[in-house]
Formats: sequence, C-alpha cells, structure tokens
Amino acid sequence: MPRSVALLAILAACSQDSGLKVNNSLPTATISAPSKDQVFVDGETVHMVGTVGDPDDATVELFASWWADGEVLCEAAAPTADGATVCDASFTPGTVNIVLQVRDQATAAAEDSVEIQIIPGDTPTVDITSPDGTERYYAERPIAVTALVSDTEDPADALSLSWASDLDGALSLPAAANSDGTVSGTVVLTEGRHELSLAATDTTDRTGTDRTSVTVGPANTIPDCEVTAPASPAVAEQGDTVTFEGLATDVDQPAGELAITWNSDKDGDLGVSTANSDGTISYSTAGLSVDTHTITLRVRDEVGESCTDSMVISVGNRPEVTIDAPTSGAVVNQGAIVTFAGTVSDAEDPAIDLEIAWSSDVDAGLSTAAPDSSGLTTFNTSALSPGPHIVTLSATDTDTLVGRDTVAFTINGLPSAPVVDLRPDPAVTADALTVSITTDAVDPEGTTVSYTYQWSKDGAVQSALTSPTVAATHTARGELWSVRVLPSDGLGTGPAGTDSLTIGNTAPTVASVALSPTPATTDDTLSATASGADADGDSVSFTYAWTVNGVSTGTSGSTLDGSYFDKGDTVTVTATPSDGTDTGTSDTASLVIANTAPELSSVSISPDPASTSDTLSASASSSDADGDSVTYTYAWAVNGVSTGTSASTLANSYFSKGDTVTVTVTPTDGTDAGTSDSDSLVIGNTAPSVSAITMTPSPIGTNDTCSPVVTSADVDGDSVSYTYAWAVNGTAVAATSSTLSGVSYFDKGDTVTVTITPTDGTDAGAPVSASIVVGNTAPTVASVTLSPSTIYTNDTVNALTGLTSDPDGDAVTLTYNWFVNGISTGATSTSLSGVSYFDKGDIVRVVITPTDGTDTGSTVAANVTVSNSAPTAPVIALDPNSPQEGIDDLLCEITTASTDADGDPISYTFEWDVDGTNYPDGDTGAGWLGPVTDTYTDDMVPADDLFENEVWTCTVTPDDGTTSGTPDDASTTVDSGSTCGNSVLDSSEEYDPAPGPFSQVSVDYGTCRWDFSDVEQLYCNGSCTWSGGSGCDQTEADILCKLKTDNPASVATAWTHTTALAQEGFPCMPLGYGTTVNVNGRGVSTNVTWQDASILGNHGPGWVVAYPTCTNP
Repeated sequence: MPRSVALLAILAACSQDSGLKVNNSLPTATISAPSKDQVFVDGETVHMVGTVGDPDDATVELFASWWADGEVLCEAAAPTADGATVCDASFTPGTVNIVLQVRDQATAAAEDSVEIQIIPGDTPTVDITSPDGTERYYAERPIAVTALVSDTEDPADALSLSWASDLDGALSLPAAANSDGTVSGTVVLTEGRHELSLAATDTTDRTGTDRTSVTVGPANTIPDCEVTAPASPAVAEQGDTVTFEGLATDVDQPAGELAITWNSDKDGDLGVSTANSDGTISYSTAGLSVDTHTITLRVRDEVGESCTDSMVISVGNRPEVTIDAPTSGAVVNQGAIVTFAGTVSDAEDPAIDLEIAWSSDVDAGLSTAAPDSSGLTTFNTSALSPGPHIVTLSATDTDTLVGRDTVAFTINGLPSAPVVDLRPDPAVTADALTVSITTDAVDPEGTTVSYTYQWSKDGAVQSALTSPTVAATHTARGELWSVRVLPSDGLGTGPAGTDSLTIGNTAPTVASVALSPTPATTDDTLSATASGADADGDSVSFTYAWTVNGVSTGTSGSTLDGSYFDKGDTVTVTATPSDGTDTGTSDTASLVIANTAPELSSVSISPDPASTSDTLSASASSSDADGDSVTYTYAWAVNGVSTGTSASTLANSYFSKGDTVTVTVTPTDGTDAGTSDSDSLVIGNTAPSVSAITMTPSPIGTNDTCSPVVTSADVDGDSVSYTYAWAVNGTAVAATSSTLSGVSYFDKGDTVTVTITPTDGTDAGAPVSASIVVGNTAPTVASVTLSPSTIYTNDTVNALTGLTSDPDGDAVTLTYNWFVNGISTGATSTSLSGVSYFDKGDIVRVVITPTDGTDTGSTVAANVTVSNSAPTAPVIALDPNSPQEGIDDLLCEITTASTDADGDPISYTFEWDVDGTNYPDGDTGAGWLGPVTDTYTDDMVPADDLFENEVWTCTVTPDDGTTSGTPDDASTTVDSGSTCGNSVLDSSEEYDPAPGPFSQVSVDYGTCRWDFSDVEQLYCNGSCTWSGGSGCDQTEADILCKLKTDNPASVATAWTHTTALAQEGFPCMPLGYGTTVNVNGRGVSTNVTWQDASILGNHGPGWVVAYPTCTNP
C-alpha cells in the first residue's frame, strides 16, 4: 500500500485542485508471454509478447515500451497494426518484474506486469585429454587429439564445438561430440609452440573452454648410428664374451629413447641395447658360432625411421701352448746361461705354420725360433737382466688367434763393489789397521749384503786375518798392507772393494817434565828434567824452550837463572822429544815465583775519647820487603763480641755508652797476609737532641689550643724529658706547660713561639724553637632544607638554612649553587624556578657555602626530585544534548583538551553509566570503557541502546602515563522521540485521509526527521511543475536532490528524463494546505504533499526526472 510522507518542496506545487477532471480514456496493456513465475536460466533469452490498445487512438499512434525493475528493456515504439509488441532480453539470477507500458497521444498511460524467476545456469565443462604436452610432436605428422565435454542442461552431442590454435587459427577437427561426450580426431600442426583451445557452446550460448600448450618440432630427422668397437675385421675365440660398442644419436629425441637391435648374418637376431645419455651403446655375447659373421647395428626412432651400421668378426679356436723349461720359481745368477723350451699345437693348423714369440716382461723380445714338426721350440741366453722375470711363449695361428703360456723365475743380480777406506793413513808401527765401508755394496734385488775380508802383507795373503781390523802387533815400519772386501747376497759374490797403505815411523813420546826448586824465589836458578819413550826402540833426545808470563826468554838450555823473572811471574818450560827421524808431541811444566808477606808498625782508634754519637775510625802503618803496596782488613768487636763488619770505620749503631770497642788490623800485599795487631777504647755519654717540632693544629685558630709535637733522639737510649718556654709576638708568657690555650693567650694574626730543651738526666741537649701564626677560622652553616618538600615542574623551590656562626666574629656570607641532574645551572639565588630550570623526574640539588671574606667553611647540601604533574581536567559535552530514543547516537566529545605541565602526551579514558550503573559490556558485563588513545577521540553510545527517560553520564579521565588527572563528566536524559517517514502513525503524527488512493501526514517537525534517500523520481509532466514553468528541467532535478539529501543546498549534476516509473516517487497533486513550517530545522518554506507508492500506477505515465547524481556543497 502507498506510504504517506512529508515532501519538501522549494516552490509551490501545481495550481490544480482536487476536482481535476480527465476527458481522455486510458490505453490498455496485456502481457501474454512470459507467464507469471515462469523459470528461465541465467543468460537465456526471454521472449516477451504483449498486446496494447486505446479506445481513442489508433494502435499505431500508441507508444509501447518494456521495462524490468525500473530499467528500459526496449525503448518506446509503435506496436503492429493488431497491437502486438515484442521484446527479447536476458537477465541475471533473481526475481524480475517485467512491465509493459503504453502511452497515448495525450500522455495517458497504462501498464501490465508479470514476475519471472531467473536461476543460475552452468557453462559446459571441457577437458582436452590429449595432447597433454608430455610427448614430442613433429611438423608434417598427424597429432592425435581427444577431449571430453559435458553440460548440466544440454546433452553432450548438442554442444557446438570449435577448435583453434593461436598459430594455425581454426582447426579442422570434429564440431560435435559423441553422445558420451568424447571427442577425437587428428590434426597436422606447423612447427612452433601452439596454445590449442576447445570451446563448447550450449543452447543458451554459454561457452566453456579448455586450453593446452603443445610444442611442435621440425620435421623428423633420421637417427645416426655407428659401430665403434671392436674394429672390423675382428677375431674372437669360440665361447669368449665379445662386447660390441656403438654410438646412436638423434636430433629429435634423447638417445636413451631410441630402439636399438643387434643382428648376425649367421646367427640371426642377437639382442637389444639401451643407449646412455651421451649416445654410447654396449652389447655383449658369448654365443657366437665358429664362423665369419657380419654384425649389424640398427637404430629406430619413435616414428619408425632407422639407420644401420655393420662390422665383420671371425670366431674360431686358439693354439695350445706349454712352456717346459725353465721351471717356475727357478733362480739363476746373473750371467749364467738359461735354456728355454716349449711345445705348441693347433686344432686347425700344423705346428710349423704357427708364429712363435718368446718375450720377457723385463727384456721384451727374446726369440722367434719356429717350432719343429712336433711343435718343439727352444733357445738359450745369458743376457737376461737381473730381477724377477715373467717369460711368455705365444703361438699365433692363421686366424690370428693367439695361445699363450707363461713361466716366472728370477735372475739373481750380484751386489756391486763396496767403496772401502783403510785407516789410519799414514799408519805407523803403533797403529792398528782398520778397514771401513764408506759406500755399501748394492744388491739389485734389495737382499741384505754380507762381507768377507782378505788381508795381504807385501803381496802375501794373510789367511789368518779375516776381520776388518789388524792389530799393531802384526805390522812393522816399511811393510805394504792391502785389503779386499768381498760382498755377497747369499747366492753369489760380487766384485771386491780394495785399499792399501805402507807402515811409517812412530815419533817418540814425553813421559814427564819437572821444574826445581819449588817453591822458588827470584834468587833461585830453575832446572828442567824430562823423560820419554820410542815405539820403534830409537834413542830419544829433548830440546827445551822457556817462557815467563807467556813471553819467550830466547834460551834453550835445561836451566834458567833468576835474572829472567820476578816475584809472581809464571815460568814455563816446554820439552820436545826426537828419535832422529820424527819429533814427538811436546809437554810442559810451570811454576809461579813466591811472595814475602808485609809487617804492621802501629794500630789506633779515633776519636779518643768517643761517645755513642761518634763514628769510630781505625788507622794503621806497615812495611813490605818486596816493596808491594799494602792493604788492610779490619775486624771490630764490642765487649769482645764480633760486630761482623770489616770496614775501617764503625757506626755508632754498634755500641752503647760504657761498651769496650776493639779493632784488629791485618796487613796484606795482595799475595800474603802479615801478622795482625789491635787497639781498644771505652764509649762515653751523649746528650739528647730535638730533631723536629710540629705545631698543632695547623692551621691554628683563635679558639684552638696549641700543642707542639716533639721529635727527639738519644743515641744512648736514655729517657728524654723536655722544658717549655712560650712567647707571643716575641714576648714571653708565663706558661711553661706543653700546651698554650688560644682563649687565654693569642688571637687571629698572632705569632706563637715555643722553645724546647731536651735532657737525658746526665746532659741537656741544645734548645730548639718553632713558631706558628694564628690563622682565620672558617664560618659554619648548620643545615639546609628545600621548600616545598614535594615540587613539580612549574614550582619555585627555596633553600632554607639553619644557624650560621664565625668564631672570629667576622661577617658571614652564604653562596648558593643550584644543580639539576648533577649539572650546574649557574643560578646563585636562594630559590630556583622550575619554569626555567627543571622538569619532571629531574634531581634538584642546592649546595650552600659559608665564607667570612678570608676562608670558606664546609658546605651543606640538600636534594629533591621533581614529581610528575597530573594533567588538568578536560571540558566535555554530549551531542545531542537531548537525544531521541532509538534515533540519535549519543556522542561524548572533548571540547577543551587537558593540558600537562610536563608536556607529557595525554590519553583519555571514556566511561559511561546509565541511571548510575556502568554501561554493560556485552561480553563480560563488567562495565564498558571506551578506547584509550594517545590523542583524544569522541566516543559514542549507539542509538539502539538509548531508551526513554534514561539518564546517561559520560566521564572522561585524562592520563599522562604516570598519573591520572581530574575527570570531567556530562549527563543527559533520553527523550521519547518519534518515528517518521514510515507507514506507522504514532502519537506525534496526525492522520487525515485524503480522497482517492493517497494519504497525507501533518508532522511536528521539531521532533521528527524524514529520510527520502531511497526516492528516485519526481513527477513534472505538462502543467505539473515545481518551478513555475512547464515540463521537467534542472530546477526539478535540483528539488529531487534537496528532498533526497535533506540538504537545501544540494544540486543535481546529472539525471534521467523519462516516463513515470512503477515505483515510489513524489507526485503532483492538489495540496490544499499552503502551510509554512520548519522542516528538520532547515527553515525553508514547504507544503504538505505525498510520497506515492507507484507514480506510474497512481498518477499516470507522464514525464519524471529520475535517478539524479547529487552534489552537497
């Protein structure tokens, strides 16, 4: 049924009144096809048939148009003479309302409609099953093509098929499938990569497609093949395995896919092979018969084309061969004659026709002597190389088949001659002769070599001597001795190594050399005595050579007088023996000329008398008969006990008052020590001494007590006491104690002097004085505190000090030094402003120093940490202030943001409660919190949650990440609201029925808003105008936009000018009110009108503006 709504109009509506009369008869329209709720498939063409007529106008003067769901299917056109009109269209799935509309010349209109159902349709299914791209295809050769097709609506053989290649275009292949959906055929394609496609189209023109890629190579090339081994012609013994090798290649396919066979012209087919990836082929057989065979290799490719290659091989029996001599394992010495003998035979050839070859693996060919008729072949040789041999006898028959036999034996190689050395050379009678092997004999086989020794004297073999050494007892001067060293490997003896020498004279030797007298002085004459021996029994004589301190004297006799040496000189004699032929090795004897010790004249100690403060010194005098320089050694004793010191002085640390000190002195001339002598004395008392006076305290102030600290010593270890004399500014004071009070005796700037005299009870030491000037006393400050004790960024902190004092009565000044985080600020006042110097978290410290103009006293300090400043409260508001139940979303928005003295980023927590209870969370029921964000955002309660008379409160709390600030809140009460713009009339709407099919509503616009956004047409035909003129133009389109958007400034940038649509819209009707009201707060002039459920059905087929595109400034 139509809905009654309030319609916003910018201008007055038509001037007609409710008594308008229509004289023109309405035309008629009837749809005969399709029928109501008829079902079609998506994409299927729907053929629509209708009949139109008019009592007043000829049929051909009518305008018939077809519509579906507000869209024109076939534009307005004259029907046929009998009133028939048709239209064809296809639709997407869903319910489609088809309308046939007819207009007469007076623009009167009528329509008929029918609903049909469009269901989704399926496209045919297509699957190309071959070719699948896994095989090879060749140009100029047919390619098998198969496919399978089906369709849910049509039988497979009703589908229309088309084949195509992206290279060759349309292909001549079956255009229809078999009843089971199979499709097959062959096609020849050009060389290249093809994308084949098969399209199957059903009776609704839906097409299914499948594609496959096929690469077509060039025309097929015949393969290449070759037998590569054995070389033709070849020979093989019956039963031997023969391996045939070949090579097969094909430019079109891998070698491993080629079909390969082997054939013999005598034995027939032999077998098949598979080529390796590189094309190499191998086939082995041991079954060839005795004959001459032609072997053929055949290679076929995948399309049946082939190549062949052949070779020839003869198969027979090889000769029988036996070696009779030497026997296997025999060993023959190098150079010996070896006899070789063998027997040969052959099943086909006589023995004398066989070719014979004897060979060694070491010496190669040995003999080719032909066999006799019995097959015996022999030869001799002594030229074989040393070492193990494998000798082969081979016999070759007329078929070139070879029989062989082998024998293994060894030619023993003899060791080489060693290199020997006979020593000593030259040799004398006393020497034993020894032969050594400097280079060993080498055995060719690496066998260990042993040696025998053969000695000869003057050419006569000395058979009794067989060792490498001849004792000296067997030799005499003048004899010629030779030696032969023979090497042996245990099987034979090699050449000897030889050496010889002649025995020479033996020089005499020295038995002993002696000097006398000993000891000797400068007054003595030295005599040398020598003795010796000679191995040859020759007489021995001696010659002498003398040196003094290593320098020759030039004398050669057996004596040397004292004129040649002095005390301490070293005299050496060298005696050399001689037997008249050779001089023997010399020998020596030495002695040193003796010394005379010095004598003491006197010994004394000084000072004498001595005390414990003295260092004692010893002095002595002496004489030396040799004129040598004399030195002394000292030995000190205290009370008869050695001090352990040896210097000429003795420190006072070794003795005490009353001790007897003795020194013993011993003279020496560097060689001998003389007789010792001594001296003694008794130690007397030593007065004490003051070494230092320290005035304390230092510096000293007015109120201090001066206390000197004395450092003294008494070398005797006696107890020391002191007397004191005091003076101030040079004037003696009566005090004699060890301290002096400043309160009683001195002030700042005075010079205080003390004189101290030490005594040990026997003697008084020298007096010593010390002075000190009384200095300034620094002032003090008792304490400092910072106020306030808790500070924030913008506070000013003050330093509050305790009591200050100065003992000297000087004026005290305080200096202030402020630090932030340990860094000086440079500020020196009694307070520090946070605005300029510190922020949250900083540590503020003040250090106060007192001064009296001369000295600064001890500092006092205090610290305080700057606390976080909480953000200020925000100002919030609720929008709208009076929300309508079920209509308005309730916004909580921040109108004035919080501030933070620390400059921290502020986040906000939004919290709602309704009638004093937290706004519940749908999941937990524990209360609802809005988002917490770094920058504040509005928060909202949806309209569906608002109910009449509820009190809603929003609380917003700021937070700087450390501290929450003061919250702000706002409250509102939900109004009952009203429902407008629908077909339900509530208490705020007044209902006043109007004549005919229309209804009108008078609305309290202060509480009701209207939504016309879904209204898409405004009637503006003929004299029904909204703009004061006639027809439909930009003004009517703008009015439609203003109504749809509820925005008086909205304009249309595009719209459709068409006949009335069978859907809701704004009609042109008599209004009868002319009331000016405030619509939605817009403050525009309007009248009450209607929103009609179908402009076409209830108002007629006149012109409308429809489907505007609206722009809202």
